Amino acid sequence: MQEVDLDLSQMSESDRKTLQSFLTTIQKREQMRQNVDALTSVCWEKCIFKVKPVIDAADEKCLKSCVGRYLESSMFLANRLNENHMNQ
Repeated sequence: MQEVDLDLSQMSESDRKTLQSFLTTIQKREQMRQNVDALTSVCWEKCIFKVKPVIDAADEKCLKSCVGRYLESSMFLANRLNENHMNQ
């Protein structure tokens, strides 16, 4: 990938805000992709012991439970960090 050198001082305030919004969106998408990759890896290792043509009911239940716990934990931690940040 080629690096692009941008002179932000030549951009209008509106264009800088638009660019910042775009970059924030891209960063959030990348973070979401990384979270999905981590979740997939963790839950797959925990629940799938043998690859089969179809995921059976027990494996599906384990995967759903794993995903649920992962999401609940992530939300709990995010809320706790937000509370700590607000209290500082």
